[in-house]
Amino acid sequence: MESKSYIEEIKRYLNRNLDKGYHLEDLKIQLRRNGYSQSAISRAVQEIEKERNAKKIEIKEETPKEETIKFVEPKKSGFFTKIRNLFKS
Repeated sequence: MESKSYIEEIKRYLNRNLDKGYHLEDLKIQLRRNGYSQSAISRAVQEIEKERNAKKIEIKEETPKEETIKFVEPKKSGFFTKIRNLFKS
């Protein structure tokens, strides 16, 4: 059985490179070429998928409903209204 830090190292590598846009299968092949065990890679992938799916669910739940905002256009006052308002003060 692999240690927790061994799995975490693989997870960090996968997360970092998945965020950069690399394909998961390519990353798994590269890990195997670098001597990581297939079972450790599989376990790390399972944990990442769980974490990423949980984040998607959280994001969906937190997304606010679309609200319509009523835009109120300010009243346009004419030249004489502005002059009259100057003398009201």
